[in-house]
Amino acid sequence: QDRPVRGGKPIELDLLLELVGRLGRTRLWRRAEAADLRLVEHPFMWRRDEETIVEGVIDLAFRESAGWVLVDWKTAATREAFEQRRPAYEAQIALYAEAWASITGETVAETRVHHIGSEEGAASSTSAPEASGG
Repeated sequence: QDRPVRGGKPIELDLLLELVGRLGRTRLWRRAEAADLRLVEHPFMWRRDEETIVEGVIDLAFRESAGWVLVDWKTAATREAFEQRRPAYEAQIALYAEAWASITGETVAETRVHHIGSEEGAASSTSAPEASGG
């Protein structure tokens, strides 16, 4: 995607660097760094049934001893906007977890929706499906 630039530098570069720095200081990111396997911006496609194909990109997936943790970063302008959209975000990550468990054959132990506008984010842990064996 093209980014607006000024003088050859992305206009929002300073903001992006600040957000990356902030993410790197979160407990969630430290957990991901300690994981035995970590995937970032990982695309997938999954046939849920004869009529439904789910396609998406998982922002961050990492595997801990209990299973996979899936993270969806959200950049809503305000905490209030994030909270308004939260039910839709949680439905999306739950569907991604169902897909991931089916694709990998492994347990998704945790899903997180993380608002990157705050230090620790407004993360939500939700139950996730066990591997369905295929």
